Amino acid sequence: MTTLYLIRHGETAWNRIGRWQGHSDVPLSDEGRDQARALAQRLVAERARFDHIYASDLLRALETARIIAEPLHMPVQTLPELREIDIGPWSGLTKPEILQQFPGAFVEFDLPPGAETHESFSRRVSQALERLTAAHRGQRLAIVTHGGVVRAMIRYLQSLEGKQLPVPHIGNTSITVQVEVWAERQRPQYTCVKVTEATLTYVAIDENGRPRPVPRPATGA
Repeated sequence: MTTLYLIRHGETAWNRIGRWQGHSDVPLSDEGRDQARALAQRLVAERARFDHIYASDLLRALETARIIAEPLHMPVQTLPELREIDIGPWSGLTKPEILQQFPGAFVEFDLPPGAETHESFSRRVSQALERLTAAHRGQRLAIVTHGGVVRAMIRYLQSLEGKQLPVPHIGNTSITVQVEVWAERQRPQYTCVKVTEATLTYVAIDENGRPRPVPRPATGA
């Protein structure tokens, strides 16, 4: 049984004022560090155990991961594929500034030239998730990343079931979903895992290390 904890980074000064970040390497604010320390205390209190902690290499996620890892006495492994979507020239701007400089920017939510496409971003995130689950079957992973990445992972897992359900807001330092991934070496078993702010998806790992959907429990999911 492979369990993934998808965790968003703590707050930054840009988060507080609504300034879009993308690949800009913005550090945590003092509030964000307090949030990360509170999350670390929660994980210790809940006796959380991880085999590996992965993080985006952007400072806000990496710093959050290091704060979480310290009381657990664990190293943090960086994975650039876990970066937020690259929004190109929108980075550093607020929504009103984007609308002023890029009229009609949010009509169809197409990112500007120089930004990463939504298709490329989704592919990057889903491939990273597949590689992690294939490399760490039967283990517990903490993945400290960005709101857009968490949403992309949830949407990818939903797509395996042919669904596209609304994904709620991903709050700073929230464990938005704990996804249990089942290996097919024996008859699958099911459990209800705690979910915060997101939709739970059950998936299985096939012989090629790729996730696929499995039936949900009849009750308690």
